[in-house]
Amino acid sequence: MEPSAEPPAETAPTTPAPAAPAPSRWAHLRAGTIALVVFVHFCQGAPRPRVNAASAAKPAAAEQIHAWAGRLGMTPEELTERLIMISDEGDRVRQAIAGPPWKIFGRLGFEQRWALFSGSRKRAWRMSIAWRAPGRPWTFAYRVRDPEHRWNARQLDYRRIRGVWNPGPDEPRPGYGLFVDWVARTLCADVPEAREVRVRHTRVDPRPPGEPASAQPEYGFVEYRRCAREATP
Repeated sequence: MEPSAEPPAETAPTTPAPAAPAPSRWAHLRAGTIALVVFVHFCQGAPRPRVNAASAAKPAAAEQIHAWAGRLGMTPEELTERLIMISDEGDRVRQAIAGPPWKIFGRLGFEQRWALFSGSRKRAWRMSIAWRAPGRPWTFAYRVRDPEHRWNARQLDYRRIRGVWNPGPDEPRPGYGLFVDWVARTLCADVPEAREVRVRHTRVDPRPPGEPASAQPEYGFVEYRRCAREATP
């Protein structure tokens, strides 16, 4: 005779989990306010074309407009007119959506914007530091992205220090002069034979492969400092 099957084990009755409390009105208000702030800041910070006749006539923009007009089967004039129309319409919509809240944010001090969508420019600057002894040519001490000239590179490459010497499109940063003073004092102390220090930027103009670079380098933001040496008796 086959043995009888064991009776099923008794299980304790389960109690349903308590339902989550419904969000309060304050929670809905807080979520809506945060969503509004995020949306308005998105409208203010989102990339948008700002095109007008003057900007479209610049050499870099005109080159791109001619290239894309050929791809789109349009004339450069037609593409320029279309871009200006899109730019004006986009700016009008942005102002209609984000304009009134932005005035309130300005009164409350919330108007700071971040360059989340900034891009690199076609032309840039490359900074270099050099020193010179009497009767001798300039000797490089530091040059950006140059493995052979790395004087004080750990500090100079640091992003917060780079924000001081890296210039804007047309002018140096406000603290650039003080930065040059610090470089001169430090370099003169490290190189006893140095009598003069130069901080200079060289224009970098990236070009497509096969296209020759500019024969004449362009310099900017050039600063000179003399080393304060004590007179020897």
